[in-house]
Amino acid sequence: MNHVLPSILLLITSVLVAGPAIHPAEDASLDLKQLHPKMFEMVLCHQSDTQQPVVTELNLDAIRRNRNQFDFDAIRSHGDWWESPGDGGQGFHRIRLRGSAENVHRIEYQVNSGGTLTTSALIECLIESKSIRIDGKPTSIRVLKIVAISQ
Repeated sequence: MNHVLPSILLLITSVLVAGPAIHPAEDASLDLKQLHPKMFEMVLCHQSDTQQPVVTELNLDAIRRNRNQFDFDAIRSHGDWWESPGDGGQGFHRIRLRGSAENVHRIEYQVNSGGTLTTSALIECLIESKSIRIDGKPTSIRVLKIVAISQ
């Protein structure tokens, strides 16, 4: 019995030190490098439009692979901001994390088309996995869901 006790203590210590495995979709922290600032353009409307959000769920896997519209190599870090150039190299799209609670993240999004006007919105979102059918085959994708928005 005495030779079993050290093995059990070693096992318990290993579990406590390693901690539970956390799937990235369940992690409360958010690395902005996995998001492209321009994707939030699809959420908001033009300044003159009255209804928003237009899009309430984004396929992060498709955004990561669609390099024509979402060039991750063009993104630069400026302090807290994660910034991509605007269309035609004019202005910018940028995001920064304002806070996270549980799995909901509060992101500030700003866009400038190259002039003096910069619009801003606070977008609360969460990232999760879901299954959809693509060409009839069940496929797991990561999505960003919008849960709140204010300008």
